[in-house]
Amino acid sequence: MNEIYQVNGIWVFDINEEVQDKSVKNSNSIRVIPMHPKLQELGFLEYVEELKKRGEERLFPEITYRREGYATTPSKWFNKIREKLGMTGLTPMKDFH
Repeated sequence: MNEIYQVNGIWVFDINEEVQDKSVKNSNSIRVIPMHPKLQELGFLEYVEELKKRGEERLFPEITYRREGYATTPSKWFNKIREKLGMTGLTPMKDFH
């Protein structure tokens, strides 16, 4: 989880392809994004530290890699939640992204 660090006192996410099974959509997707302070208030950095102590290498270790990548599992989960909430057929713009 070397992709979460501080730059001039600001916590950031480093979106890159530096790990073998990690990819981005295109070269413009590689970037450094400042972390919203609300994530810090909610304990995100403590969560990251706990993962590091456990020896985890990924931010969400319960999400497994599949042939299509890592997005399959969260996408299926979101679709199930969306169906339970009655959010189906509303508009094509209501997808996982």
